[in-house]
Amino acid sequence: MKEITSTKNNQLKEWKKLHKKKYREELNQYIIEGFHLVEEAVKANADVQWILFNQRGQQEWGTGEGEQKKKKKIWEGGG
Repeated sequence: MKEITSTKNNQLKEWKKLHKKKYREELNQYIIEGFHLVEEAVKANADVQWILFNQRGQQEWGTGEGEQKKKKKIWEGGG
């Protein structure tokens, strides 16, 4: 896991673009929010590229040692 500590992080800026329909359609990427939606996407073998979470989410997702988590790139967000 990698902690993102700066709002100037380039990847974070790219994710922020996905709030606009134009970029979602252009990149064919979407943001889903909430533990249960993410869990369902992973269970459905969706092409989940990133999972971001805060410290509370880390308690839910653990350290990334489960089989599902091994397949995914997991990033920890601040706050």
